[in-house]
Amino acid sequence: MGFPFAHDCGLQRVAILGNLVTNWIGDDGFLAKFGVELRLPWIYGDTMYCKGKVAKKYEENGRHLSTCRSGARTRAASR
Repeated sequence: MGFPFAHDCGLQRVAILGNLVTNWIGDDGFLAKFGVELRLPWIYGDTMYCKGKVAKKYEENGRHLSTCRSGARTRAASR
């Protein structure tokens, strides 16, 4: 593919973001829907920073629900 360095396939980043969300939910919560968009490959050695924000809290059919936004950014390692 022409990359000068080893890069990831994205699945590890998806797992890390999923872990961020499910840790926030806790043992009594349930993750109903989870979507991910991978825009660029990351180079091994880069540092990944994850964050999340509750965008909306509401009740529907007796269930307490939240809509959250999470994301990750990278800081490139010196090459």
